[in-house]
This record gives sequence, structure tokens and C-alpha cells, in this order.
Amino acid sequence: MTATPTVVVVPPSDSGSALGRKMHALLVGGRRHFGSAGASLTQLLDNPEHVNGFGRSVVQVGLDAERSTSQLIRGWMADKPDVVLCDSVHVRGYGGGDGDGDTDHVLVCGRSVLLVDTKRWKSRRKYSFSDSGAVLRSGRSFAGGRLGVRGALGIWRKHMPGCRVDGVVCVNSERVFVVYDRAWKRQPFRLVTVEHLAEQLDYWYGRADRGHIECDVVARVAAMCVKPYDAVRVLFGGPPREIGLV
Repeated sequence: MTATPTVVVVPPSDSGSALGRKMHALLVGGRRHFGSAGASLTQLLDNPEHVNGFGRSVVQVGLDAERSTSQLIRGWMADKPDVVLCDSVHVRGYGGGDGDGDTDHVLVCGRSVLLVDTKRWKSRRKYSFSDSGAVLRSGRSFAGGRLGVRGALGIWRKHMPGCRVDGVVCVNSERVFVVYDRAWKRQPFRLVTVEHLAEQLDYWYGRADRGHIECDVVARVAAMCVKPYDAVRVLFGGPPREIGLV
């Protein structure tokens, strides 16, 4: 049997911070996942105050893809106690600053941060990069080919001083192929199929700030997790158990 590696949870720099103390206790207690995959998309699906310009079926496909990627990442993390996952994180300035854009998955290992964006593009297609950096579908431009991860990387790097921030875009679709050529290598992030996501995560982890968890870094990211839409709380003023429905 392989022993579980010892991981140091670095206490918050501000001992008077309630958030820092709570986060430290959760991390010491073993919690490694915060947020809810696809939380922003649940707002589009179910919150009548949000305008869904894509259609329910399209948003549901995206929600399923984000949850699938999150599940895969959590499986990959199972033997890596120094890695923390935060799902559906909105950093100010991304998506216009009005809550209409978020980073699907954020991995934290020490002071190393990895942004993972999930895409469920058309299956049975080949995806490559044009000379301008746009993604092409079977050699042609398509809606969604201009990825926002470039801007997200810049915003996150400003928001997380002292951290190394990298990015991955995961095409979580069946039977797709990504062309790994010089144009692919030139991008400031990596585009991979879901079958190769674990391999890319291994590459990042091998170069990450391993062996400890920075409470301040995790708290800064987790505090920005988007809450999923909760119809029961909105309609009845609280969760079912608290208001006597169960």
C-alpha cells in the first residue's frame, strides 16, 4: 500500500480573517473541491431574471460538459492531496464584469494556478489553429473559435500576484481530433481533447508548486465561485430542511 503524501496547509497570512480561518479549517479537514460545476449555466437555465439567448438545449449541453470535465478532474486529483479544484469561478473583469462570464474550472497547487475551460463542440471534427490564433473546425472558422481564455489569462494573472497562471481548453466531445502543430505550440494555452486532458494535467502538475496548499490562494479563488440557481431558496426563502419541507 502506498502511503498518502504529507501535505502542509499554510495558514492564512491574516489571522483575523474569518474567511481565512474557515478555509484553513476546511483544507486541514481534507476538503479539496469548492463551487459547483456549471453554476453560471444553471442561472441561464432556471433563473427567470437571466436572459438565455442560446436556447435551453444548447445551455444544457454545456452544463453536462462542464460537469463531466469536473468529474474527470476530481478523479485525476484522487491521489494528489496538494491540489484543490474550484468550479465556476468569476473573476472581476472577465466577461464584462457583470457576472456573464466565468472560468469553468480552476486548479490550485501551492502558488500554481491552472484555468480549464470546457467546450462541447461538434463531434467527428478536426480542430486546429489559424495563423491569427483562432480555432478552425475542419479547416474553417466557426462561431466560438475566438477563445476568451487569452483575455482570462491576463485578468487572472493580475488578480493572482505571485502565482503562476496557465490555461487549458478541453474539447469535451466524442471523436474529435486536435492538430498539434507549430500554430498549436504558439498559443499561450493548450487545446486538448478530453481523452488527453489527464495527460495535460500531469504535465502541469509535474511543474507545479507541489507539496503544500496556500490557504490565501485557495481562499482568494474559492471566494469567487458562482452560486448555482436554487429555485427552492428563491421561492420559499430557504433550503427545504430549514423551512420544513422535509
